Amino acid sequence: RFRFLFNLSGYIDIGESFIEPLKYEMNKPITTIKLIEDCQTEKFINISTANVYNFAYNPLSERSPLGPVSPYAISQLSADYYTQVLCGYHKIPYLILRLFNPYGPPNTKRGVIASIINRLLEGGIVSLHNPHRKFDFTYIDDIVEAMIFCAAKLRGIINIGCSRPVSLLKVYKKISFLLCKNYKEPRIIISDKHREEVFSNSNKLKRNGFKFKYSINEGLKQTVKYFQEFNNMV
Repeated sequence: RFRFLFNLSGYIDIGESFIEPLKYEMNKPITTIKLIEDCQTEKFINISTANVYNFAYNPLSERSPLGPVSPYAISQLSADYYTQVLCGYHKIPYLILRLFNPYGPPNTKRGVIASIINRLLEGGIVSLHNPHRKFDFTYIDDIVEAMIFCAAKLRGIINIGCSRPVSLLKVYKKISFLLCKNYKEPRIIISDKHREEVFSNSNKLKRNGFKFKYSINEGLKQTVKYFQEFNNMV
């Protein structure tokens, strides 16, 4: 019998989910059902995403309106609901953790921060859509520590986000400085698409005693260092 079972299953490519929605619907929700019904655990922890919320209501708390706008987000919210309903039915304590803008090693492919670093390492020009949009990028070590903290102490729905929003343009400038590259102005694209901002109200987590350790500067420093070491190995 497990003390905790963390459900990190599921595909995570938002763009792909529009092309193959059934792939996403058949993955996270069904895996969640099977894990709850087949596994013995003292607490079931479903790892979810900020994408289940309506982004018009920043900063987003656990009580903010829901409004998924992609098949990926719908599949994640479906898994959240199955967690609540089936864990309630089987009398299994549960926890739903909604992650906000995670970044850091070993991810070298997905997300805006990884894309910026890779493009600059290639010597290319970075394109930023509506670069003054803000996100509370949350370093992976803080996310893992928060997951463990919540598993031991909390129940219900908890947002995990550092609640320190920073603009895409500022992130770009910080990464460029850390890479010691001659600064190149990014290609700025202003459009009606990609206008969403995503940042959290994580007061519920903080009131229970959790403290985020990594500033955006320290998190980016560790991330850039990992990318440089990774590139030297391949």
